[in-house]
Amino acid sequence: MPVHSGIPIVPQIGIGPRLSGTSQFAVALGPMRTHEFTADIQKVRGSHTLSAGVLYFRIHAFDDGFGTAAGFDQFPSSAVFESNSNVSSTEDGLASMPLNLPSSLVVFVGNTSADIKTHWIGSYVQDKWQVSKKLNIQFGLRWDYEAPPRYRNAQFTMWNMNCPFGTFTSPDQVRATQEACLMMPVPFTPMPTAFNPNPLSWPFPNARKSIWDPKYNGWQPRFGFSYVTAQKVSHWFDQCDLKRFDR
Repeated sequence: MPVHSGIPIVPQIGIGPRLSGTSQFAVALGPMRTHEFTADIQKVRGSHTLSAGVLYFRIHAFDDGFGTAAGFDQFPSSAVFESNSNVSSTEDGLASMPLNLPSSLVVFVGNTSADIKTHWIGSYVQDKWQVSKKLNIQFGLRWDYEAPPRYRNAQFTMWNMNCPFGTFTSPDQVRATQEACLMMPVPFTPMPTAFNPNPLSWPFPNARKSIWDPKYNGWQPRFGFSYVTAQKVSHWFDQCDLKRFDR
């Protein structure tokens, strides 16, 4: 039974076509840490109420997901003859499983965790202007910046969605496409092995160390107003209530 991050994993086993089998997928969450700082100030000067504030969030999130899966069906244990015409009607995944003849196998390898840090900065200024007893106007400006999340030690890769599509007939074409399309934030040169004497290599980073490009244009103007139209009506109701109370 494989163990990952201290958690024993029961493999996902599918037995077809009769039984769906058992499955398990483990997700380790935490730690999740959030630090917050906010500050606001306000000053009244004449008919103006001036406000300003800042906030800062720092977020550290960790999660992981891993599992294994094996699928057994009737094909490895079937009695094949006459151009496979009887494959679907003979044998079963229950027979293929004791023979250790899976038809599919999925295994999570490498570091599957996401250890991410990011921060968020916000600020604003605002003025509330009491133009008259009935009218006030509010206007201001806000700016927010959310930093692109960063993996710990830049341990992530992504696939370039603008990668060219087509049919590649030679190993050199396949290698060139993979080297161009796999986005690596750090240099990576695997050691050659007997099974892979000429591995792909990325001597130079071809992507940022953050998941997306930073955006600094988070400007947001604010405008609002309020106007009192029912002051006399409200005053009339107040007088009626007072007279009724006096009675």
